[in-house]
Amino acid sequence: EVIVVSGDMDILQLVNQNTKVYLLKRGIKEALLCDKEKVEEIYQGISVNQLADYKGLKGDPSDDVPGVPGIGEKRAIALIKEFNSIEEIYNLIDKKDPQINKLDPKILEKLEKYRKEAFLSKELVSIKKDFSIDFDLKETYWRGFQEEEAKKVFDKFGFHSLAKRISKKDRKENLSLF
Repeated sequence: EVIVVSGDMDILQLVNQNTKVYLLKRGIKEALLCDKEKVEEIYQGISVNQLADYKGLKGDPSDDVPGVPGIGEKRAIALIKEFNSIEEIYNLIDKKDPQINKLDPKILEKLEKYRKEAFLSKELVSIKKDFSIDFDLKETYWRGFQEEEAKKVFDKFGFHSLAKRISKKDRKENLSLF
């Protein structure tokens, strides 16, 4: 079992039978352990696999993801519950299927007008899971503090004030830095 700790709700896309997310809302005071059932409860019946479709329609202002203007949380949930995915919504629109024509004409107009934004938004919020990582846990072990190496890294990335505060004497005074 894997438990991912995060305050970012996008990470809920990783939830599956082996992975849960310990979601930090307002720090540790309002934390929530999320499995598949909890995700569906939070999103009123939307499954983990539909979260990107939901955000593709609704957007996500905190990440500057546009979505479809005028489609909020309730409408996005209703659309995904009824049609399952953005792809299916637009497939029905393209086919001029009678099922899609039951929608409010204003919503249908917005969906048609902002098709590109819906697909782009879904892509932007989708966590990529179809790749492998060459990872060796032994390489991550703490090998002690290397002052000169740390100074080089800080200088390279422009953290000049941190580079100045890295001496052993300063580390004792600024333990919260490390």
